[in-house]
Amino acid sequence: MAAGSVHCARSRSASPPPTAPAPAPAAAPDAHEQTATEVLAALKNHDFDAVERHFDGPMQRDVPREKVDRLWSSAVAAKGEMTSWKLVDRDNSAGYDRLRFELDHENGRWQALIIFTAQGSEVAGMFIQPLPAPDAR
Repeated sequence: MAAGSVHCARSRSASPPPTAPAPAPAAAPDAHEQTATEVLAALKNHDFDAVERHFDGPMQRDVPREKVDRLWSSAVAAKGEMTSWKLVDRDNSAGYDRLRFELDHENGRWQALIIFTAQGSEVAGMFIQPLPAPDAR
């Protein structure tokens, strides 16, 4: 873990359609942000059952609760408990809504990328890794 990434598999079954997707309904982005916030709150509280409940079927199969627990425990061991987070970037491409968060921990920062299919309401992918330290100049 010292090298430092926590990766949860990206759903393989959620492939983009062959043509450009229609824009997601206006409510979908807000729903995705709400779900991502619920996932981060559950991670902060070490409620891995709640994290897993937000995953789509392939994520639940590929990244079960026990794996989320193990991966997050490694992140906490490296940087301390998470104290807060903020949404810093969002993009929609190839049929996915991708939200990037900065996570503040007691002893450092991580970043989380939480991915949804444009039309889905469940997490289709999640990646967590340390943020590089700012240049000391």
